[in-house]
This record gives sequence, structure tokens and C-alpha cells, in this order.
Amino acid sequence: METNSEAWILTGGSGFIGQHLIKYLLEITEIKIINIDIVKNPIEDERILDINIDILRLGEISIPHGLNISKIIHLAALAKEPGYQWEEYFRTNAAGTLEVIKLAERIDCKEIIFTSTMMVFRASESQKLISDIKDGDTAYGISKSIAEEELIKWEIRGDGRKLLIIRPGVVFGAGEGANFTRMIKSSKKGRFFFIGRKSTIKGCIYVKELVNIISHYHSSCGSNIVHAVYPQQYSISDIYESISRVYGINKPAYTLSYPAMMALAGIYNFIFPKSFIHPRRIQKLYYSTNIESSLDSEDYRLVYGNLDLALSDWKKEEDI
Repeated sequence: METNSEAWILTGGSGFIGQHLIKYLLEITEIKIINIDIVKNPIEDERILDINIDILRLGEISIPHGLNISKIIHLAALAKEPGYQWEEYFRTNAAGTLEVIKLAERIDCKEIIFTSTMMVFRASESQKLISDIKDGDTAYGISKSIAEEELIKWEIRGDGRKLLIIRPGVVFGAGEGANFTRMIKSSKKGRFFFIGRKSTIKGCIYVKELVNIISHYHSSCGSNIVHAVYPQQYSISDIYESISRVYGINKPAYTLSYPAMMALAGIYNFIFPKSFIHPRRIQKLYYSTNIESSLDSEDYRLVYGNLDLALSDWKKEEDI
């Protein structure tokens, strides 16, 4: 990697969002990228320097002489829920962010972009605004909220520092292998069921839209907190209907009792603790995660303007 040039640091660049972001940055910029992740990045490019290390060991890394680090994009996180012990979320998401702050101060980097989550708010039927008090009630949401507060303190402590916090909804797209992927697969097989009702709101965003949002807002002088979800409030029924249109599915989806499914999931998880069937996943299908979108304005024009367009683009890229 050449020296005497500008570079950006990405933490967690080998993950789902990170890989999409790196591909996008390589296409639109000549920037050098230092990817810090415990997993090797599969993207081969001479502009990428891969440093495979735990986020709590950032104090051990050295930046190649001559590289000017102008920005840190902090993606590294434990997000899968359920999937980890309570304290593990705080270790990576909160303590890990403190290490990112120490690194920024050590190399005198004055700009950080942080991908947080809409789960800094608890699931609720009322739409959450940026100005609302954060009331997350999961280890994932609380640990991300702590990280936000530490980063805000970092910004205040130094002149010329700039912080951008992006709170995505459910992120979907190629390589995701999570909520939307499972929903598409089960819908194709006629095995998708609504839990308790069809009206559950799920704030969501296509991964390619998200990387566009990061690119757009990092250079803008607007808000330093962005809610990255589609302006349209999609219910789980809307999502199912969109999936059905895009994938040509013509199968009914029935509604199952929420209390009954919670009880069955609890029993099943007790017997088979490593099973996919878990009460938390049942809750996520029932409770709304609804935040006000920052994208419903003239400041940002959606590239993939609705769910159908996003799913169609994803379908071209990945066969599920």
C-alpha cells in the first residue's frame, strides 16, 4: 500500500455491511482502506490493508508511516440476537468503541462514522424520533446506546471533531443470511406464519441503500444522527406481500397465536438450547420496531425507492 496518501479505517469491514461498503468505496473513490476485523476480508484489492485483530486490542496496531487517516468508520459489532451472552454485547459494542476512541485520539483522526441501531429504542408501536429518550431494553440496544454516548463525549472533547451516528433498521441484502433471508426461504416453502397479527411495523433498509446513505451523509453538514429506514412504514404483511410479488410466490400465510408460540418456543428452546426456534425470535415477529426516517426529505434521494425495487435488485445478485 502506497504511503503519503489519505486512508480510512473500517472496523468490522469483513462483515455483511462492511463488505458492501468496501466494494462501494473502491468503486467511487481512490481512497486507501485499512480494514480491522477478526476475520480476513475476502475482497482482494491493493488498496486494502487487512489487519486481523480483536477490537479490544486496537492499542497494539500501528498505522503504516505516511498514511493520513482522515476517517474511521466503526462497523464492528455483535448484532445477532439471540446469539451471544449478555456481557458479550457490552464487551464488543461498548468496550470495543472505547478502544476505537483511543485509536482515534492516538492517530489524531477527527472524524468517526458509527453504525448504531434502531434498537437503542425498545420495541414500540409508537414511532421513535431522534429527539426521543433512548430506552433500549436488550443487551444489543443498551450496549450500542452506551457506545453512542462515549462517541458524543469524544466529539465534544476536541476541536474540529465530527461524529456521524447512523441508526439502521433491519438491514437486508446479498450475504445477509438473517431475517429477510429466512423470511424469503420460508415463504417460498409455504412455511411462513405471522405471529399474533399482520400489522407489526419493521423499520428496514436495503444494504446498498445504507452504503449510499453513509457516503452521502459523511460529507454533508446536516444532522449528526441519521435514522436509516425507508420513509414508508412497512408492516410485516407489506414485507411478505413484496417478497411474494418479487419472487412469484402465491401461497397463503396464516396467523398463529402469540402466547401459544411463545410457550412452544420456550419449551423447544429448553429442550434444544442451540435450536433456531427461540422466544426472542417470536417476539421480534410480534413487536414493532418503528423509528422516524431521516430519508423523507430533499436532503437525500433514495436510490432504491421502495421495498420491491430493493428486493428485485437483491434477487439479481443472489439466488436464495
